[in-house]
Amino acid sequence: YLILSFFHQQFLLGQFTQLLNRLYPNSQILEVGIQHLVTQVKNLGHEWFKDLAATEDRELSADELMEIADLQFLVAVYGYWYRLMKARTSKVGDWGWQYFGWLSELAGVLNKWGHLKEALSMYQKALSILSQGDEDSPDRWAEGYSRTLYRLGEALLNLDRLEEARPLLEEAASIMRV
Repeated sequence: YLILSFFHQQFLLGQFTQLLNRLYPNSQILEVGIQHLVTQVKNLGHEWFKDLAATEDRELSADELMEIADLQFLVAVYGYWYRLMKARTSKVGDWGWQYFGWLSELAGVLNKWGHLKEALSMYQKALSILSQGDEDSPDRWAEGYSRTLYRLGEALLNLDRLEEARPLLEEAASIMRV
C-alpha cells in the first residue's frame, strides 16, 4: 500500500508539473504563479500541522511534532518549487535561496531536538544547493555557505566526530575572514 501510495503521489505530482508547464510557458510568469501557490500551500499546511499537533498522541511532544512536521512540509513544498524552476531555467535563483533557508531551518530544529543524524542530512542538502552559487548575489550565497558549513561542523562535533568537523569549521572560518 505504501509503495502504491508513493507511486500515486509521484504520478499526481508529474501530472501537476505538466499542467503548470502548459499553463505557464514563460518562466517568469510561472515563477510568480508558483510563488503564490507555494504561499497558499504553506499556510494550509501550517494550519493542518497545528491541528495535528493538538490532537495526535505521538511519542514526540506536541511542540516537537509541530516544529519538525511543519518544517518538513515546507522543505517538500519549496523543494518542489526549486526543482521545477531549476529544470525550467537551469538557474538556482531566489527559489533556491528559499529552499536552502527551509532546509537550514529544519536542520537547526532537528539538531535542537536531538535528531543529529537527520540534521546532518539536511545541512548536507543545504550545502549542495549553496555550492551551486548564484551570479546575482554571490556574497549572500558565500555567507550562507560558510554559516551552513559551520553549523554542519558543530553538529559533527556534537556527535564526537572531530576529524570530520575540523576541515568544515576551518573552511567556514576562512570564508568568513575574506
